[in-house]
Amino acid sequence: MIKYTLLYREFLCSTPRFDVLHDDVEIDDIGQRDFYYLKKPGSVSVIPYTRDAIGLISLNRYLTGELAYELPGGRIDAGEEPLAAAQRELLEETGLASAKWHALTEVFPAPSLTDEKVYLFAAEVENQIPANGVDHNEGILGFHFTPMHDILHLITTHRINCSIDGFALFFFLEWKRKNQG
Repeated sequence: MIKYTLLYREFLCSTPRFDVLHDDVEIDDIGQRDFYYLKKPGSVSVIPYTRDAIGLISLNRYLTGELAYELPGGRIDAGEEPLAAAQRELLEETGLASAKWHALTEVFPAPSLTDEKVYLFAAEVENQIPANGVDHNEGILGFHFTPMHDILHLITTHRINCSIDGFALFFFLEWKRKNQG
């Protein structure tokens, strides 16, 4: 295992969503290196699913200029556990709740750019009708269930273009195949 020794840390910028940091680090057998990165709180991504469908939100993404289909998710608030954040995000963004949760895995979506860890959850939902509707304050245009057999097509045609969601959905489909048939 390579040993990293922090020599100096500088906060370059702070925003409501992340901090920009510069670390001067000594790496065993390599030498001194500079790392510039975003320090972000962890986040969650939730796959709401029924026996044969997966729930997706639709929203316009400013930075891509495109309509996107994404999984519900968001930041973990200070002091909040990942599962509690996943439950909150599912309810806020879809109006759905679930009594059956599965922690799938944890990923670092861009380890050369950020220290953010994303916790992936699957939430089995009984009905397909959101109880409270969607939260339009987050820019969400709608929520719908997509047949599982259409998910890979949405990824390969870039209708689902968030890398975290693509990874989560591939992981989920394999998990479901192994565990639930």
